[in-house]
Amino acid sequence: MTQILIDISPTERGWGYYAPYFRCAHLGGLTKLGLVDDQSDPRIRGRLGHTAFAHLHQRWLCQQQGQDPTLYYPPEDAMHAHCQQHPEGWPHLPRMLECFRRYVARFPDPPGRRIVGVECVIAGVLGTLDGQWGLWALLDPDDVESPAPRHVSGRSIQPSLLDCPGHADHGKNVTVTRKLDLVIEDTTGKLFILDSKFKASDVSERTKDAYAMSGEFAVSRILGQQVWPGAEIGLWLVQTTAPWRVARPMVPDSPWRDQLFPRDLLWKAHEIARLELAYPDPHRYPMAQNETTCTGRYERDGCPARLACMQGPSRSS
Repeated sequence: MTQILIDISPTERGWGYYAPYFRCAHLGGLTKLGLVDDQSDPRIRGRLGHTAFAHLHQRWLCQQQGQDPTLYYPPEDAMHAHCQQHPEGWPHLPRMLECFRRYVARFPDPPGRRIVGVECVIAGVLGTLDGQWGLWALLDPDDVESPAPRHVSGRSIQPSLLDCPGHADHGKNVTVTRKLDLVIEDTTGKLFILDSKFKASDVSERTKDAYAMSGEFAVSRILGQQVWPGAEIGLWLVQTTAPWRVARPMVPDSPWRDQLFPRDLLWKAHEIARLELAYPDPHRYPMAQNETTCTGRYERDGCPARLACMQGPSRSS
């Protein structure tokens, strides 16, 4: 029997698409065209951890629903299969296997009362619903390009279209997608949308504040709470080195940012389109030129576009 390897790769128009542009237009342009290498060690380890968790929780979900869990790879086998497809993972596999084994030894049972979904794809479109403008969750995530997409409630959304004459996306919907690691229901019936982070350093609850302003959680909260009303957004922080700590804080609310997020997303989508129209070469895009922005938290050697910014296109990768 051929077992299923769950795809943990980002969605096409997810936060990973927009995030580099919010950080720096130059980085965004180079990233979109694959001109920079963002395969940092923490990201590689994170993908291995997500692979293990996805298969662990999916097999538990199958058990809860009376389905055959062996349709999916066992978590450790899935990590090996992931490395076969992504060889950069092999040097990190022993460490992440140890991390996973220690996690399961501490948490051997399925979380909550039931697992609602694993690697759930949700999608949203900017537009007007019942006279209110905002970012709306779609009933069908594949409906992002529809001229009359339907909200999860079944009602029709009037989408806001990209206004950039001459650009290939002119007149198309402005969308964002998100793949949620895990959705669970606890013993009281409360729903939680959970995002796993695999970190070599501190995983105490105070690190939750570092994630509060990440746009990925604005997308999770705005769209996720339309799909699962009342759901809370949480983090599972898993340490990938001794003493292998785990923390499970909630992501702090950011109501003002969330209120403005649809506007900022619309603005950013237009900025990207106008840059692409004005500068066919992304090496000409504006640079952030800020020592903090140019040194990311997961980047030992700084932003992957740093040398391209300093020395030109020949140092893009």
